[in-house]
Amino acid sequence: MSILPVHPNDTKGLELINLRFGPNRRFLEFLFLNSRLIPIVPAMEIIYNLIRKNEIYRNFSDRKIIITYIIGIEYIDHGDGYPESRKIEITLHKNTVVSNYTSWGEYYAFIRAHIKHSYLDGYNFDIPTMFRVRVWDVDHLANTKLIYSSGTLSIIEKVREDIQKLDPENKTRFYDKFTKLIDKNKARSKAYSKSKRMSLALRKYLKDHGRGYSTMAHSTKILNKNQLIFPLSRRSLNPSPFATMDIETITFKGHQLPFLISIKLTSQVKIFRLKKLDVESVFFMWVEFFDYLEEKSESNTITIFTHNLGGFDGIFLSKFVNAYFETDQLETVVDTYRKYISFRIKSNDKTFIFLDSLRIFPVALQSLCSVFEVEGKLMPYNPPHKIKIYFYIMIMGEFRSIQRQRRNEETCEICRSG
Repeated sequence: MSILPVHPNDTKGLELINLRFGPNRRFLEFLFLNSRLIPIVPAMEIIYNLIRKNEIYRNFSDRKIIITYIIGIEYIDHGDGYPESRKIEITLHKNTVVSNYTSWGEYYAFIRAHIKHSYLDGYNFDIPTMFRVRVWDVDHLANTKLIYSSGTLSIIEKVREDIQKLDPENKTRFYDKFTKLIDKNKARSKAYSKSKRMSLALRKYLKDHGRGYSTMAHSTKILNKNQLIFPLSRRSLNPSPFATMDIETITFKGHQLPFLISIKLTSQVKIFRLKKLDVESVFFMWVEFFDYLEEKSESNTITIFTHNLGGFDGIFLSKFVNAYFETDQLETVVDTYRKYISFRIKSNDKTFIFLDSLRIFPVALQSLCSVFEVEGKLMPYNPPHKIKIYFYIMIMGEFRSIQRQRRNEETCEICRSG
């Protein structure tokens, strides 16, 4: 069997089998049949170019929100020789705002990262048999003028007065529906803004093609020390809750990559793991980490300690925050040896302050654990921290010991929750 090459202008194999409006013309829906089983991205390019040429689509509105669903058959092997098949429908990407003039390249730049990292997680099929595309009209958002006066939206008050004149009995019901619509539009606008920012940040993060970092790369002599910031004096901190963070790395293809981030912000330790061994997955692991901080932190200002921020953790943290956050959201302090003293990051209404506990307790982390009589590392640090280390015969016993202990910890957590 041979697979014919797919060209964006060749529409054979993708057939529009249904075009309909949703209830009250709230959305427009296209349903395509993928008869040639064209892969995801080439099929999406053909579909997008087809709907752009559709007159109903162009006249529906100028600015639109597009969301795509893929439909396929998933096969589940139960090990009894009778695999189960079922039809599933998956959201391919998040809501994306486009216009009649948005090119395929611009559209794909917004949805590329989400398609690559989300749509097939946990599903046993590769190529969908059908595509469902829904389009919403957002022109009314662009034409709506929101006038703020003393913290109240004047437009809502004006509509409320008009509704009261027309139908005094139902004014409350109409007003509630209108405020819910405003909240929904705000959420959509916020989601679009974050999607656009993540796309730009990812391109910036990958700009250096995942170059490696050495944890000993701080011995360069300073040419102009007057350009650095020096702490003027010590000051005590008021007792307040704080969080702790740690990063574990591996060496993969000559690059040192963080593959695990652990943080103790609540009563439970939260762990973020790398899904794939590439730089993009590292980026999205950091995105999940900061989303978790914003969601779980109860205070507006959170102090996070990490041991050896200046010589290790700060190297990987700085690469992400410089790509993801704007310049006015980020403040850093370094010493004369170009080691990080602190990071101050502002995100929405939260402020995250990363500090180095090694500057407070200048000892190894294992020694620090011994001083406070708490459990530290399970075993001494092993220098060859590579992924293939788990296949060395000389440390297989250690690996099994870790595996047993972790299984016991997970069992205890299940018992506590049950």
